[in-house]
Amino acid sequence: VFFSITGNIFPSDWNWQNPFPACVKFNSVKSINVNVVYACGEAGSIAKTTNGGVNWYLLNSGTSYDLNKIEFINEYTGWCVGGKELYSLIIKTTDGGLNWNSQLPPNDTSYVLKEVKFQNENTGWAGGGYYSGRSTMFKTTNSGLNWVRVNTGTNLWVYSIEFISAQTGFAS
Repeated sequence: VFFSITGNIFPSDWNWQNPFPACVKFNSVKSINVNVVYACGEAGSIAKTTNGGVNWYLLNSGTSYDLNKIEFINEYTGWCVGGKELYSLIIKTTDGGLNWNSQLPPNDTSYVLKEVKFQNENTGWAGGGYYSGRSTMFKTTNSGLNWVRVNTGTNLWVYSIEFISAQTGFAS
């Protein structure tokens, strides 16, 4: 389920990239450089390539819950968010995906996280929504050791977070 595109600014050709594992739906992909790319998806699946997509291998995420978004700040340090039904999770690696550790969001986990974005090694955001329809967003300033709920001012779920500076960001 991996495709790559090469060529000029308006490429027209996509290339099938090693459909391993063929039965997994991947939800998010993060490119670190031309060689290292990570992807996450259903049933806790995390895949990595270190040769630009020629070969992919699965990493053990330690969870069977769906992973919705993957974010890395360098080749070794990254986070995934996801969940299932009434359980949300945040997991982090500091060794390029070999080991993943749980970083629990605040106690009320009757929501699903759909997005994670880090501005730097310490400051990050996670967002999603409650099944009742409300949005939810969390912020960390210590690399995910603690997450604090942030008021979004809306009932719409958070699917994407982007920052243009340390003080200005957008969520949709």
